[in-house]
Amino acid sequence: MKLRTKMNLLFSIIIIVIGTALGYSIYVASIDLISESIGIKAKNIVENVAYNIDMDELQKVTERTLQIREEKGNVQEILNMPEYQSLREQLWDFKRIYRMKYLYIMTKTKAGETIYVLDAFPLDYQGNDVSLPGDVELNTYEYLEAAIDEGKVFIGELTNDRQWGANLASYVPLLNSEGDIIGVLGIDIEAKDIYDLMAQTKERIVLFTAAAVIVVLGISWLTIGVVTRRLRKLTSKIKKVREGDYSVEFDTNKRDEIGELEVAFDELVGVFNDSEIRINNSLIDLSKSHKIEELDQKIIVNIKNALSVESVDILEFDGESIQADKTKLNLPYHYIQKYLRENIECLKIGNLVKVNEGFLTLIGLVDDKYRLLFIDGQNVSLSQRDKLSIRLLSRYIAVFYENLTLIEELSDKIMDFENGGDAPSWMSKVFLQISEKERKRLASDLHDEILQSIIKMRRDVSNFLENPSACKDDVLNRLEKMEEEFDEVILMIRETCNELLPSFLSEKGIVMAIDRLIERASLKSNIVINFEAFNVDSRLEYEELLTVYRVVQELINNAIAHSKATEVDLMLRQDVEKFVIYYNDNGIGMDLNTKIDTNKHLGLNGIKERIRLLNGTVSMSSELGHGLEFSCQFPTKKVVAC
Repeated sequence: MKLRTKMNLLFSIIIIVIGTALGYSIYVASIDLISESIGIKAKNIVENVAYNIDMDELQKVTERTLQIREEKGNVQEILNMPEYQSLREQLWDFKRIYRMKYLYIMTKTKAGETIYVLDAFPLDYQGNDVSLPGDVELNTYEYLEAAIDEGKVFIGELTNDRQWGANLASYVPLLNSEGDIIGVLGIDIEAKDIYDLMAQTKERIVLFTAAAVIVVLGISWLTIGVVTRRLRKLTSKIKKVREGDYSVEFDTNKRDEIGELEVAFDELVGVFNDSEIRINNSLIDLSKSHKIEELDQKIIVNIKNALSVESVDILEFDGESIQADKTKLNLPYHYIQKYLRENIECLKIGNLVKVNEGFLTLIGLVDDKYRLLFIDGQNVSLSQRDKLSIRLLSRYIAVFYENLTLIEELSDKIMDFENGGDAPSWMSKVFLQISEKERKRLASDLHDEILQSIIKMRRDVSNFLENPSACKDDVLNRLEKMEEEFDEVILMIRETCNELLPSFLSEKGIVMAIDRLIERASLKSNIVINFEAFNVDSRLEYEELLTVYRVVQELINNAIAHSKATEVDLMLRQDVEKFVIYYNDNGIGMDLNTKIDTNKHLGLNGIKERIRLLNGTVSMSSELGHGLEFSCQFPTKKVVAC
């Protein structure tokens, strides 16, 4: 779900909830105000009526009503009581004077029933709506019950039922001379107008609330649209930068938070653009070196130009001491040598460390000697951009050193071939070992999986044929099972063929092919493989695609079988003129200073050979217990469209 949709939903829910709560609060407050204002008027009336009632007469009538109710006597005895007739006529007069809908006196029996004592109607009234002494009130009214139980005045109870209609009731407890409750005097005022007003008020509040919610929602959606539109614009710019386009920029004059973010992004892209141009120019210059000594000089010149520093040199360290005769700077050799003896195994290519008053980083190995770049730190402040540039250049420089070393070794070998006249046996042995290794792996796959499945199926068929009494259903069930087993064998054969000749490289592309390779590797082991591809398209030739696939396949197989790694980082990047493969794991690593045993690391030699055939280069960095860092690149035969 997109951010704009989430924000719209969230704000819509919040606004609707707040609007509903606000509208309901206004409605309740208005009803309470109406009820309270009318209820106060009713309270004054009922208190005035209660003040003029003869409590002694009322107590006699109440006691007699309760007695007859309990004994199920004749209510006519109460109707004939002079006290009852006097009180009823008195209440009727009050009812007519104050234009009340109902006026009555009620009490409660020992059984908890609320019964009528008096109802303000004329004595000769015979209608069905008059309540006689002892009649039980079937409806329950909260304020009425509270007035009887607590002996307090309650006003403004709105009621609406089929029997009595819409009323606003008030209740006053009636006390005798000793302070005991005799009953409750209740007054009901016609409330139909109040309910009509409530309905009108409710309708107006609903319409007003709905209109306010719609307006606020519209404003919030427009605001969110403006904000997210700028964020989408920023996202599209970031995607272009991720694809290698550093020419993007924002034309903004807004000074809000997003505007500040756009300005900061422009500055960041400018830094990357400048760094890329400087690094590319440096790499082009460094790549033209033919000798290690020439490369050393160009490294110093390019670092000085890139960082605007004066004191830069390259140090050689053999594990014990620095070759001081090869440096031109006046350096604190004793301190640097001591530091390197203690920490050389921990230094990584490109990682810049502060040593005394300078900066030091490892840039490669030449003839089993460490090559280190030293930058005099006096009056020099390196920014994060400078440190990033040094890190990137150092990794490429390490590759250049290795390439030049290999070229020199290859030149020596060629000279030996010319002098000896015969190809060395080790070369034939290497290619023979590669071929034998592939045969063994294929034989293992066929024997361990496919052949075993076929043998099992052959045994099942023999057992089935030896059972002549098998019925038709048994035959069908067995054939269906065999069909499923054949499908599994076909699938295993297809996977083996894909590994031998992955035809889907041209159909689906190298990225999807490697994704499938990683999925299969994850099923066989618990290793976590983090894979990313940048600007990789389908314009590579099949030879190049197959090389990339085989290199990645061998690296993953090595991680599972030998390195004991739990996590692998794998990256493919296609630039205008080259294709780069980067690999890093957290496995047990290896000592690259010792001679590599081709029996154990034949796959790595195969990788180097494949990349060499594409005129590419390979770089490896590893230490015992610190994993393996591997990178290779080769020039592409097709031009990548930008």
